[in-house]
Amino acid sequence: MGRGIAVIAGIGLALTSASAPAGLVEESQTLPFAFPLAPGSAALVFDQFDDIGGSRELRRVTIDFDGEINARVTAENDSPLPAPEFALNIAGLYTVEARDLAILVGLSEVFVTDGSVGPSDGIPGSGRDFWDFGLVAAGGTGSDETDTDLDAFIGDGSIIVDVNASGGFSVLGSTDSTIITMDFTGEGTVTITYAFEEIPIGACCLPSGACVEVIQTRCEMAADLTDPLDPDGLIGNGTYQGDGTTCDAVMCPQPGACCLPDDTCVPAHETGGGDCTDRGGRYQGDDIPCAIVDCAGPMGACCLPDGSCLLVNQKVCAILGGLYQGTGTSCEAAECPQPKGACCFVSGTCGVFTERVCIGLGGTFVGDGVPCAAVRCPPPFGACCFSDGACEMMEIAPCVDAGGLFQGAGTSCRTAECPAAQGACCLPDGTCVFRTEDACDAAGGDYQGDWTDCGMPCK
Repeated sequence: MGRGIAVIAGIGLALTSASAPAGLVEESQTLPFAFPLAPGSAALVFDQFDDIGGSRELRRVTIDFDGEINARVTAENDSPLPAPEFALNIAGLYTVEARDLAILVGLSEVFVTDGSVGPSDGIPGSGRDFWDFGLVAAGGTGSDETDTDLDAFIGDGSIIVDVNASGGFSVLGSTDSTIITMDFTGEGTVTITYAFEEIPIGACCLPSGACVEVIQTRCEMAADLTDPLDPDGLIGNGTYQGDGTTCDAVMCPQPGACCLPDDTCVPAHETGGGDCTDRGGRYQGDDIPCAIVDCAGPMGACCLPDGSCLLVNQKVCAILGGLYQGTGTSCEAAECPQPKGACCFVSGTCGVFTERVCIGLGGTFVGDGVPCAAVRCPPPFGACCFSDGACEMMEIAPCVDAGGLFQGAGTSCRTAECPAAQGACCLPDGTCVFRTEDACDAAGGDYQGDWTDCGMPCK
């Protein structure tokens, strides 16, 4: 028979979603196939996984196969001998491949008669030597999955799954026979399942003052989305407003006024005024309109709550919540107080310092304005020595509870010198000394136990 080839696109595919273990969500696509044999093949066209702007992270891809080969078969005993064990065997092989996924399924079934098949009567297609097996089939299933190199499955394109099958028939119980087959077919289904984690999204305030709803990493890092207010600029360097927040519920800071070198005022294009400074201008602060700015009027240094400094007039400084340093002062000469916040140390303690001082002291800065009362600094973690000389890395409380001796926050078992356990050792002459068990045994003594003392007389 000729080789059959089918191309089946994802039209009318079954798309289902379900919960999966370990907090993952599953989404499945199922496509059928059918082609004449043998051999035969099909190219199934599945959709790639849609990560919806990074809000879904693909973790695993599984491909499942369920198929069979079948045909209508008659067989005739051409031997002069009767064939009481006359039977038909149908066997085949499926291969299913998609990217790095591969399934190999072997199929085999035997169909028996009632034992009445007689010797050849010389007349084909009828008589006691002829048996109509009807529709026979051999089926099987298989599966493969991967959790590596998943990028090839992600996008808005297609994934091709190649299904190939071969098969054949043989007669058992006769040395000579004729087999006639009709409608020899391979058919079944292939399912691709994408297991993914849902990544929360939130409002992201962009330097232009625009707001978009994206995942946090896409907000804070350069990405392939354009700024709604600046089509020439990529989204990135945004300020994430928190998981689950929406642009309708947040008020993003807007770029403020920029005093140019000729004392004219124009709106800046980004918060923080980076573009204003690039033009040699003096940024007047976020949300400050040109209507309240006199670029030619008296100005001075204004220390803002975040420790930064702007050259503005006294009125604008007050609106910004800053501390005006006086008309004619400059930001270069101003010593603006830096904000303080909680600083966690390896000892588990917390102090309030500026970020620079905290880092200089070897601490971890939690954030501007964050009080220690709102922070739980990690407890001390280090080497813990046990009585048998063993060492484990653990927190101080579990170390003490286990009878260990904590070596200090930040210590390591690589450098810790854990002493071996010692105890009372009764020597043969009746005297008692404090030794390790090995040293006691070497001296012919009787070891009394770890950390026992010589307060009791040796017997």
